[in-house]
Amino acid sequence: MNTEYFMPEIRDGFKVTEERKRLWNTELEILCAFQKICDKHDLHYFLIGGAAIGVERHRGFIPWDDDMDLGMLRKDFETFLEVAKEELPSEYYLQYGVCEKDMFSPLLRIRDGRTTGITNADRKSKANQGIFIEIYPFDNVPNNKMMRKIQLLGSKIMSNVLHARFYDLELSRISSIANKLFCKKTNQEVFAIWNRLSQRYNKKKTEYVDTVMLPIYALQGIHYFNAEGCKTRKACFEYLSVEVAVENDKFLRQQYGDYMQLPPLEERGTHHDTAVFYDPYHSYTYWIGNPELEQKFKE
Repeated sequence: MNTEYFMPEIRDGFKVTEERKRLWNTELEILCAFQKICDKHDLHYFLIGGAAIGVERHRGFIPWDDDMDLGMLRKDFETFLEVAKEELPSEYYLQYGVCEKDMFSPLLRIRDGRTTGITNADRKSKANQGIFIEIYPFDNVPNNKMMRKIQLLGSKIMSNVLHARFYDLELSRISSIANKLFCKKTNQEVFAIWNRLSQRYNKKKTEYVDTVMLPIYALQGIHYFNAEGCKTRKACFEYLSVEVAVENDKFLRQQYGDYMQLPPLEERGTHHDTAVFYDPYHSYTYWIGNPELEQKFKE
């Protein structure tokens, strides 16, 4: 890596510090390891969210952004999970499902344990909390709107049941009933049921896919993508070549509207500042249990 990359600079009126550049570089290094496995096994992914905007508008990170989200169709996602356990470099850690006794995740996080990326919700967890990239699984959804709504409602209920077990979450009446029905099921068993529900239509030919296991997004319709549009093309992102959906522009306009319009200067830099604490210089083990950590989420 050319050390000049880490030099602070002004991008679109926003000062990008050396620390942010090192955060970005850690995420890009994780992506490189991920891409190497994908290339070997002919697996495909596509940038989503802010990273997908970054491709079109900045040819890299949005200057005030600090994370990287990717999507994968379920078949490729499951294959990656299977092979990555053996092929991912030892400095990286896979986090998916009920992966720790005090943490679970319906999306895949690949973490670098030599660094720190602690989310507000998991700040008391002792699980691996290095800087990460996130990969969202995309599952087939039924063409019938009512059947799709039923599937997403079921996913939301199962999500609520597990969130109530791991976090302080007040349940709705329906979710409370489901929680009682599953009271004798382990966390792993509940997650497996939820996973099967989300993949119910994967063996059927449907026109659209969605992040079924992330109902907070699926119920908004922001990831309701045409499956054919999820085929990929190459694009530039910082110093890497990455994959984006062939209908990336269409998907972004669906979620953000005119995403090419820059936000007002005063609104730049307010993304994840109080949701995730990043430290590219120290391992998360330095911060877990450190009394200064709580203050970091208040700054």
